[in-house]
Amino acid sequence: MPPITRELLRKRAEHNDGELSNLEEITLHQYDIEKIELLDVYCRNLKILYLQSNQILKIEGLGKLKRLEYLNLALNNIQVIDGLQGCESLKKLDLTVNFIEALNSIPNLRHNENLKELHLTGNPCTSIENYRHFVIETLSQLTHLDGILIEKSERIKSHQDFRILPDFPKNTNADVKIDEKLLDQALHADMKNDSLPYTPETRLATARETAKLRAEKDKVRQLGSLSELSAVKRKDRILEKNGKILQMNEGKYDFNLIDEDNFLILDLALSKFLDSSLIKVEIQSEFIRVEVKGKMLQLLLPEKVNELEAVAQRSQTTGHLVLKMPKLHQIKNIKSKISKTNAVEKENIVVNIMEKVNVEIPFSSTTDESEVPPLE
Repeated sequence: MPPITRELLRKRAEHNDGELSNLEEITLHQYDIEKIELLDVYCRNLKILYLQSNQILKIEGLGKLKRLEYLNLALNNIQVIDGLQGCESLKKLDLTVNFIEALNSIPNLRHNENLKELHLTGNPCTSIENYRHFVIETLSQLTHLDGILIEKSERIKSHQDFRILPDFPKNTNADVKIDEKLLDQALHADMKNDSLPYTPETRLATARETAKLRAEKDKVRQLGSLSELSAVKRKDRILEKNGKILQMNEGKYDFNLIDEDNFLILDLALSKFLDSSLIKVEIQSEFIRVEVKGKMLQLLLPEKVNELEAVAQRSQTTGHLVLKMPKLHQIKNIKSKISKTNAVEKENIVVNIMEKVNVEIPFSSTTDESEVPPLE
């Protein structure tokens, strides 16, 4: 879980050019922060502080923020209201949806004489009988409680009900601790299990598990970016500055490039135990590229080939990779041969070649113009 750091504070102070000493407002929500720290060191002039939707257990490290007027700590793991005695300018405090069960820490806010608004909705203490009357009588400086205006009649009623306030045992931050045993149980439980109680421990466990999954996804995403970067670097490595193809054999593979009439044949010696999924083949008209487990074999061809008709096969006995590539010039040689034969021989040659390399020969090339009678 990320702590509050000077770098994080400067990042969140971009609207103030990264300056912290005169910063008046900062937002640190949804960072899964577990502890308030460094704000009283670098940001003593804060007036507005957003810390909602974190994993904060105690209100601490804010005592030197004398100018702080609004503090939002909603959706955290706070169990006791304490640590705000030094925030003499505090006007609004939002503690919505925390874990404040007892009312005995409410009196700790009496020192905040400028406090006008207090939000405790969603805390267990709000279900206590006469909760509202007790808070109104205890904190006479309030004008709004849980977003509702405190009427004069309500204030009178609260005073009548609590002329003598209960003598609660003092409750401070020193009493707040995470149950490590319960936290460990929650960390090893199924987070989708609805039977788990909603406590600071289970909420913290869920946040830590989510952070772990997020970190794993970020790692995978980063590896993907590194792969893309590697591909760019590889492109620079397999091409010369003028764009020409470089000859290379990174794996130092044994190979043989054979010139056979109308075909170029590459025989690449590979282990028969090598999985074919680890082999990538690319055939272009002027070069071939074979990548085996990330190592490249790249060869310029002595003449152009028809890459669309090329065939790649592996020997089941030896594991050798064989690339058979028909030459582009073979059709021209055939046409030259056809011109020296009679019509029947021409047709047979064309049929044989079409079956061999699957190319189309124009019909006109099979016709002997000398046998066509002249027009009358």
